Amino acid sequence: MVKREIREISRSRDLKSIRKNIYISCEGDAEVNYLRGLKEHFKKKATIKISNSKRTAAKDVVKNLKIRFGSEYKKEDLKYCVFDSDENTQQDLDDAKKFANKISSKIIYSNPCFEIWLLWHFENDFSIQNSRENLKKRMEDIIKPKYWNDSNLYDFFREKLTNAQTNYLHRKKELEQDNIPFYSKESNPYTNFDELYDDLSKL
Repeated sequence: MVKREIREISRSRDLKSIRKNIYISCEGDAEVNYLRGLKEHFKKKATIKISNSKRTAAKDVVKNLKIRFGSEYKKEDLKYCVFDSDENTQQDLDDAKKFANKISSKIIYSNPCFEIWLLWHFENDFSIQNSRENLKKRMEDIIKPKYWNDSNLYDFFREKLTNAQTNYLHRKKELEQDNIPFYSKESNPYTNFDELYDDLSKL
């Protein structure tokens, strides 16, 4: 009995030692609620902390990661800045990328916005998206009004993840063939959100 308890304690300590600490800075209610679903989904593999910058400027999202978590994350921890193309200029995006590189953070970029990742769960649409509002309206028609406020947002998408991943790979190949940089204003529509999911899956 005692030996079994010792083994259980040892196993628990081993699990804690391999758990990853993950820090995410993002912008937008939909992103936060979706990421909270990922946090729950991967809770046995990682300790995930999320902070909403409340600002859409790319560099502000990166700054928020540093301000919010800079005193606690370590070199080996995984860090992500999740933001959209939105009103950022290419120079804004480049400046944000330089800052993110300095703090060893990976960028999860959506063009024009995060809703393209949500849409790809349901539709194979690779046409240029003119606005965030149009995409939000389409998602409201698919999911429900004001879906972005739903704390269980991730649950609407989890069973259709393979569709989104397939669409991501298709669009990535298109951009490569056309020599269009992924991280640019010209990549519309694009998102590499699957890279965050893939990183978590590999833990």
